[in-house]
Amino acid sequence: LDGGRTYKAKVLKSQIMDGATQYFIHYDGWNRRWDKWVKSSELTSTENSNESSASKSADNKLKSSVSSSLKKKAKGSVSGEDDDVVQSRKKRKQLILNDLEVENESDSPEENKPQLKLEFPFALKKHLVDEWEMITQEPLHLHKLPRPESVTVAKLLQDFLAYKQKKIDEQQMEQYKELMDGLRLYFDKSLPLVLLYRQERDQVELINKLYGDSSNNNSPSLSPLSLSLPSSEIYGTEHLLRLFLRLPQLFTSASLSLSEINHVQTKLVDLLKYIQKHSDLYILKHEYGTAEEVINKLQLTLREKETEKEREKEKERENDLKVETEKENEGENEKSTTVEKES
Repeated sequence: LDGGRTYKAKVLKSQIMDGATQYFIHYDGWNRRWDKWVKSSELTSTENSNESSASKSADNKLKSSVSSSLKKKAKGSVSGEDDDVVQSRKKRKQLILNDLEVENESDSPEENKPQLKLEFPFALKKHLVDEWEMITQEPLHLHKLPRPESVTVAKLLQDFLAYKQKKIDEQQMEQYKELMDGLRLYFDKSLPLVLLYRQERDQVELINKLYGDSSNNNSPSLSPLSLSLPSSEIYGTEHLLRLFLRLPQLFTSASLSLSEINHVQTKLVDLLKYIQKHSDLYILKHEYGTAEEVINKLQLTLREKETEKEREKEKERENDLKVETEKENEGENEKSTTVEKES
């Protein structure tokens, strides 16, 4: 059972977690990147399975290493909380990471390798948990996309650089600009791979058809019907924060020295603080819709765009036919004129 629906799957292995048995399953007919761990309560007899569908991908090494890293960083970060509150937050963070889809496998970080450590402000941690609940728990909700131009990832990074320019020298500014450019590019490329919940799959396919940057599409058949835009000009800060959750693990594959890691870490933490300070502007807490109404609106927009595109093609065909007819008439007129002159 997944999201209230039943899918056919095969149990590959099992484990005991917190005193309960969990099963690692593979969905029949789907790529193994959708494999995942489920509780026994989510399983049902194959005799009752009537539907099949894709589930989320599961890169368990990445999940365990990232969630473990987050647990270590969360420890002692908020004073005055009892153990139950801290443990509850840790579990919810792990659920967020588990639900984010992962395309590529990744090895656990090397113990002696410099690690990127990003301490999330409490308000942003809370937002991530609230967002996860809105999107993955019934009744399902989705972000309304595309985000207004004033609050996209691209605009946020642009505003942050303008803010820093008033406070640092030219050399430091170049370093910030280079890092923000790289962060934006990384966001554009990684969003369809590691920054989406499985509940957002239908939405991202429609977004790609309408506005998506074709270089980011997993399927070559997806071509935008309007001006092609990168993900950073469609999505907002909410999705960028998910990337920050991934960065510590993703940075383990980069060959950076401790000094370089510290420089990057300082600048990224600076950006997180800026986001927290201006969260009322960049995080649209109420810009959700039910999954059904968001998808229906995108489908309606897609149909309108397809109809508009078809009209444009028809108009082009009419214009081509008109030009061809005019050329034929001109040819006939020239022929008649020639015949008259000969006469």
